[in-house]
Amino acid sequence: MKVLVTGADGFVGRWLIRRLLDDGREVFGAVRPAMPQRDDGLTPAERGAVRWLPLEITDDASVRQCVDLPYDAVVHLAAVSSGADALRDPGGAWTVNASGTARLAHVLAEARRMDRADPVVLVVSTGEVYGRGEGHAPRHESDPPAPCSPYAASKVGAEVAALEAWRRAGLRVVVARSFAHTGPGQDPRFVVPAFAQRLRFAKRIGAPVVKVGNLEPVRDLLHVQDVVDAYVRLLSKGESARSPKPTPS
Repeated sequence: MKVLVTGADGFVGRWLIRRLLDDGREVFGAVRPAMPQRDDGLTPAERGAVRWLPLEITDDASVRQCVDLPYDAVVHLAAVSSGADALRDPGGAWTVNASGTARLAHVLAEARRMDRADPVVLVVSTGEVYGRGEGHAPRHESDPPAPCSPYAASKVGAEVAALEAWRRAGLRVVVARSFAHTGPGQDPRFVVPAFAQRLRFAKRIGAPVVKVGNLEPVRDLLHVQDVVDAYVRLLSKGESARSPKPTPS
C-alpha cells in the first residue's frame, strides 16, 4: 500500500510514519519546502525509508505535483493546528485548512474521474467542530457542527470541501474528528507540554506556586499513539462516504 501523509513532519505525522513503516507500507511524506529542517523524532533509518515530497498546500501547482500520483491512501494532516495561531489569523487558517483541503481533494477527485487512482482519503478534522456542548453528554457523529473558534470553523470548511469531492466524483473520503491528544514530541504551544514545561521551570527555580489558570473545564486527552492506531485502522476498515454516481462533466 502506497500512503501519502501530508504534514508528515508534524507531531502526529512522525508517529503515523513510524506506524506505517512498521506495518510495511510504502510511505510518501509531504512537507513544506520553505520550512527549516527540524527534529522530527524519526531515526535515520526511518527517515531514509520515506520518500519525501515538497508540498505547499496554498499553491495549486505544488499540490498537483505532489498529490497527482497513484496512491492507495492519503492521510491529510497538513493544517494550521494551533487554536491560538488560528485565532490570531482566522483568514490564514481558512486558507490552509479549508482551501488547502479543497485543492487536495480536487486533484484526487480528478485522478479518480480519469481512472488514474482511487485512494482512500482520510481527512483529519477535530472534535472541536461540535462546539462547547452541554453537560457531560457524549458526542455522536450525527451531532451537528457548531464551531466556536476560527480553528474549528476552518476544519468544518475542510470537511465540506472533501465531501463535495465525494459527491461530485465519488472520492472515497473518511473524516476523523479527533479529540485532543498528546504525547512525546508535542509542541509546547499545546496545553500538556506547556504545563510540563512550566512545572520543570518551577522546580528548577524553586517556585512555591505554579499558576495554571481555570481548572474547572473537564477534558478527555488521548495518547497520540492511540490516535495514530485509529487512523491506520480507518484506512483499511473505515467506512467511507458511500460513493454516489459522479456528476457528468
